[in-house]
Amino acid sequence: GPSVPVPNRVVTLRVYDPNGKEVLAAKVTSNAFGTATASLPIAKNATLGAWRIDVDDSSESWQHPSLSFRVEEFKAPEATVSVTPLK
Repeated sequence: GPSVPVPNRVVTLRVYDPNGKEVLAAKVTSNAFGTATASLPIAKNATLGAWRIDVDDSSESWQHPSLSFRVEEFKAPEATVSVTPLK
């Protein structure tokens, strides 16, 4: 069925680096739309690869969402453009 927003729910967001090390555990409260935010500054020397975010609500037996995101090294594109006018 359709998803229903869950307002005012306290959950713990846990962020794990690619080695499985927990780098953040933040308690957040969902707003009227069922969403919440947290910040995680990522160091310049952070481990590259797939990181994971888990949502934990140990007081309920609902599905525990999880998602992944990638931390990659920025490499500026290298391109050369040459234009020759038509005669």
